Amino acid sequence: MQVLSTILVALVALASGAGTIYVMHQAGPHATLGTWSEMWIPLFVPLAVGLVAAGSLGLGAWALWRREHKMASQLMGILAVLSPIMIVQVVDAANVLYDTSEGIQRETTLIEMRKNKNQEFFLLRSWRDPESTLLIDTGDIVWERVEPGAPAMLVVHAGAFGRPYAVSLSPR
Repeated sequence: MQVLSTILVALVALASGAGTIYVMHQAGPHATLGTWSEMWIPLFVPLAVGLVAAGSLGLGAWALWRREHKMASQLMGILAVLSPIMIVQVVDAANVLYDTSEGIQRETTLIEMRKNKNQEFFLLRSWRDPESTLLIDTGDIVWERVEPGAPAMLVVHAGAFGRPYAVSLSPR
């Protein structure tokens, strides 16, 4: 019975991980935009679902541990820890996949490119408020070479769940 429970939990963990990666890949490169007030509800719901899933999986791991199914319990515990992250990522990808809005071109200015360890970021002037800036991961959107200080065009979509996202940055 221990071997069967370990195999079943391993299959669930592999399927969950592979499904998350597949859905994220289908969404393509994009960068989620918006202030915390705009993202609060779209972010709160998947996070709450993720915490409920983590709690349920954690209880399942505890029950398996008590039945001496140690390996299955450990795998389920790992899944419990990773499930909120996977759920938030899947919802973010679904926000892109189910979005039917047309891309809106927003005029902006590339202030500078910043590097943080192994990642590069765009620091852009916000089109909403000229006094504020946006920080976007360069790996999350398609971009053409834009020089710092140059005007640029950012293509923004509304998002199916109300979380706006950018898909490309190009020179204006």
